[in-house]
Amino acid sequence: WLAAMHVLRYLRTTMNLGLVFTKKNSDHAPVLNAFSDADYNNRKDSKSVSGMVLQVFGNCVFWRSKVQDTIADSTMHAEIIAMTAAANEMLWMKHLLLDLGFAVEQPVLWGDNKSALHCAECEHLTPKSRHIEKKDMYVKELVQRQHIKTQWCQSSDQLADVLTKVLPGPVLAAVRDALQLRQTS
Repeated sequence: WLAAMHVLRYLRTTMNLGLVFTKKNSDHAPVLNAFSDADYNNRKDSKSVSGMVLQVFGNCVFWRSKVQDTIADSTMHAEIIAMTAAANEMLWMKHLLLDLGFAVEQPVLWGDNKSALHCAECEHLTPKSRHIEKKDMYVKELVQRQHIKTQWCQSSDQLADVLTKVLPGPVLAAVRDALQLRQTS
């Protein structure tokens, strides 16, 4: 009952929020960005939750939160699974933008887990990453072929964080602002 009332209060206070699209792309900013995050093993079934936010010209155009199909062995494994899912969506969007005539350079995949980013960028498997299945390492292949590049961001700047876990009020408000959710009326 308390949780339901909490949700209803949140919906009542945010019903006038909407996505606002702006033209704010500088010459140095990539056309296509994605933020990827995972919440490791915080469910009763031991599965992790992946979250991703896809931005085109700095505007959110796609987001997803999904329970991962497999049980990850580590935080790094959960993050790699989430990065692979985000990389697949980035490639799809890159091809769509190219078909529409936009010049898309190397898209950037942002993550806040340094181990997962290192695993995606290094050429060989390390002893800590040998347990990860090849299908989950597709992001590594995309980075090596230079189809995408990965960048580290602080957890406080991770836009996909809101899709993987409950955030405290001030942090939620900051992420909401970064996602360009604004008062529409």
